[in-house]
Amino acid sequence: MQLLDQIVAWLVPAMCGGAVTVAAMAARYGHAVIHGLRVLLRAEIIRIHREYVQSGRPIPVEVMDEADDAYDAYSALGGNGTGTKMHNEIMAAHNGPTRKEHS
Repeated sequence: MQLLDQIVAWLVPAMCGGAVTVAAMAARYGHAVIHGLRVLLRAEIIRIHREYVQSGRPIPVEVMDEADDAYDAYSALGGNGTGTKMHNEIMAAHNGPTRKEHS
């Protein structure tokens, strides 16, 4: 019985310490992934804004849908500010023909 008590006394703290370490690593990794996704989504919004709004070109409906989807995900991941401003400008821009009509 004494051996079992010693094993439990050693094993429980070791397992708890390992679990805390794994949880901290998962949280750090999760934050990095979320930040990376937000950066990529913001870059896509910036690209669409530059390609269509800043150049004054009409935006195909499909591209507006892509910008809207990218912004929805960007916003859900905590992005705001500049991305919101650009999204609003994209949505207010002149609609052009669809990609199929344009080709």
